[in-house]
Amino acid sequence: WGFGTFPGQYGMALLVAPHLTINTEAIRTFRLLPWDYMPGAFLPRTPETREPWYTAEELTRFRLSSKSHWDVPVTLPNGRVVHFLCSHPTPPAFDGPEMRNKKRNHDEIRFWADYIAREPYIVDDDNQPGGLPRGAAFVILGDLNADPDEGSSFKNPIERHLLTNGRIKHSTTPTAEIEVDGLDPDDTAHFGLRVDYVLPSRGVEVLDGGVWRTPPAGVSAFPSDHYPVWADLRFPTSRTSE
Repeated sequence: WGFGTFPGQYGMALLVAPHLTINTEAIRTFRLLPWDYMPGAFLPRTPETREPWYTAEELTRFRLSSKSHWDVPVTLPNGRVVHFLCSHPTPPAFDGPEMRNKKRNHDEIRFWADYIAREPYIVDDDNQPGGLPRGAAFVILGDLNADPDEGSSFKNPIERHLLTNGRIKHSTTPTAEIEVDGLDPDDTAHFGLRVDYVLPSRGVEVLDGGVWRTPPAGVSAFPSDHYPVWADLRFPTSRTSE
């Protein structure tokens, strides 16, 4: 339910080191969640008539997630279970005055704020209701395709739902050591915006982080129009039943 010239284009992958354990039985995905399940969703309307852009029949099938939203629990060596919340929302562009992509981008980002707040409308692809377990540590990861200060996002979802969220640690903004003409230090994409994020939950210690602009050895340019964002995090030891 997102743009692609072949199935799986612009998809996602979460890679972990061998000493970490992905709790595969506890993974939750939200690929099938209909957009109109979200209370107060910014469903697009035709500007001239204010009629819904999508028909009622289309909305019964139209998904919130343009790729997917994942909750992947990973057990760390200290026993802590960390929930990696991964997504790749549609860009807030390539639409018309109805702003269907801009509004969907907003709501795809808002989903994570709702998920950690345990909003009751949420149901996963196995038809299990509910949000993040209470007290769970998490990290929001991904190319969210929205900048809190620039760009074309609708109603600034990064600032509105993530960077002012009391459950998310956002006091440190990763920056690049290498200067690139036309880019701010915190820009994560070649087109001059901060759109890629590693946002841990409150209580996680951020030891270091940055935007990696050094091309791989033997390569003259990056193979992507985005730079990797990295963070060195320390999680306190806690129970493993999260």
